[in-house]
Amino acid sequence: MRGIGVLGLLAIIGVVGAVASRVITGHGYTPNRPPVSAPSAPGQNAATSTLYKVGRLPSDGCQGRQITQGDSRSFRLFLDGTTDCLDRAWSQGFAHAGMRFSAPHRVFWSTGGQSPCGTYPSPGVAAFYCPSNQSMYIGITDAQKAAGGLPVRYNVAYTREIAHEYGHAIQDQSGILEYVQQARSEATSTTARNAVTKRSELQAQCLSGLFLGSVRSTFPVTPDQWAMALRDSYERGDDGRPLDQRDHGTDAHYRGWVQIGYNRGTTAACNTWAAPSGSVN
Repeated sequence: MRGIGVLGLLAIIGVVGAVASRVITGHGYTPNRPPVSAPSAPGQNAATSTLYKVGRLPSDGCQGRQITQGDSRSFRLFLDGTTDCLDRAWSQGFAHAGMRFSAPHRVFWSTGGQSPCGTYPSPGVAAFYCPSNQSMYIGITDAQKAAGGLPVRYNVAYTREIAHEYGHAIQDQSGILEYVQQARSEATSTTARNAVTKRSELQAQCLSGLFLGSVRSTFPVTPDQWAMALRDSYERGDDGRPLDQRDHGTDAHYRGWVQIGYNRGTTAACNTWAAPSGSVN
């Protein structure tokens, strides 16, 4: 059964994350962001971003925290622990490439509120990245409810989703989200705008797989955990959605790009902007 979109990103282009039998990523939210000045060929610039100089992420002994079913405190500790690992890995990766890095802010909410990208929670949204203030927002209780039956013992599937959201923060810091916004504003059709969004979403998928590959031995990412993460990814693509709402990629590609990041292990492998259209549809 496919679920309603719930726990996901709200990048510059406003694509969210879904759960139910998917864990986190959905569609249809457009956050506010001040206009930016970007080159007129955003796809090309995104394809040559300095992000690809990062290469491999360091393995620094990151250990995954277990989540207790229905325990909001354990979920908060899991969110903080996972994000701590992401902060360290990407900070070191950016430093290796000679790039400036600033960890995204965290807003893990228990009650609703207002962000520069809109009110939270809102229908179908339990988590998002807001580029206006470089912050990750995750509803502690909402995100657990949004899991739609996925056992909390599969912490790798949850981690992949957090790493996906973090991937949008990485896109933001490396300038790619500016290119995305410009490309979407210049697109002359819904299909063209969605094609840009797909490349962004699939790149975030790949970056999440890259992180999981870097911590596979210490987290650990067991075969059983990885199989569930892949199954969850496959169930959250665009298959079965109306044509004008297909903005995340097919089920096979949504799963495939996280595998590419996990198996190849470099940021250059996650250059969806240089990939042929048949690989990002």
